Amino acid sequence: MNILHVFVFLSWSVLTSICAAQAPSSAPDEDTPWIREYATLNTASPDQRIDFLEDVIRNPVYANDLTTQIDARVKKATENRNIGKFREALIDLEAADKIAAKSADPRRQRSVAFARGTVHAESGKIADAIDAFNSANKFAEAEGDKNGQAAALNALGVAYLFSGNQNRAIDYFEDSLEVAVALNDQHAIITAKGNIANALGELGKLEESLLQHQQALELAKDLQEPNRVAYQTANVCDRLNDLERLSDAEGICAEALEVATQLGHRRLIGGVLMTQGELLLKLGRADASLVALERAQEITGMNAFVLDDELAEALAKTHEALGNYREATEF
Repeated sequence: MNILHVFVFLSWSVLTSICAAQAPSSAPDEDTPWIREYATLNTASPDQRIDFLEDVIRNPVYANDLTTQIDARVKKATENRNIGKFREALIDLEAADKIAAKSADPRRQRSVAFARGTVHAESGKIADAIDAFNSANKFAEAEGDKNGQAAALNALGVAYLFSGNQNRAIDYFEDSLEVAVALNDQHAIITAKGNIANALGELGKLEESLLQHQQALELAKDLQEPNRVAYQTANVCDRLNDLERLSDAEGICAEALEVATQLGHRRLIGGVLMTQGELLLKLGRADASLVALERAQEITGMNAFVLDDELAEALAKTHEALGNYREATEF
């Protein structure tokens, strides 16, 4: 079972200035020129977006604008996180944290803590991630920000999902979903439902998991947001593969790979390729399976958190099917 829960943070954080579901109070900041220009780069490459944000940070016009200095660094850290550059992400977040402390703005302090938690979680430092998300939740409580609390609760659920405690994760996700529904926040609802689906999948409740992912995908399509569509399409692909519904899975997995490639998110591409490799082996196409799995290995590396053991196992099975017994034994 190739669980794609390593990607759930992005569906909440990538397009907003504070790495959380957008609160009504954030609207004035979203109207600043550089944020409007950044929003037009949603189809640009990650490197282009990072270069743009670096230019904003270094622009003399914004040198003394604490809000811009924090928000641009958080966005840049998120972009670096999405392409696996965790060290670079943490450097920006350390700088943003110092500026946020100087500003004494709980909202910005929360955004930095939240982003740091996602970086720690994606790089496998779960205890550090939980600490960061608890800090984010406290800042949200201090400012009475329900959106921020929903984001922090969701993130804590993700961290516990990473740690293997699915039942506790579901408790956090359901709390997050309850807040999201009360706020009528469709973005947060998609994230919570997708994460509940991942936890259900790990518990072996595959049909329930598929239904939640499908519902999240339809909501994402209604919002016309490429990132959310990409992740939920990938998760539907994964779950159909788990359920051995191979003909259905083949088409949607190809669709998921195309969308993930367009977005340029390495972790997502690697996860989809791994699912596709497993699927192709089941269809008796071992040669094509090996191509997909080796691409996943190249993109993610064998040390990629969560994917490593499953990727090695998939490669072992494929090499065995091809009669490459030495390679199979090594994997």
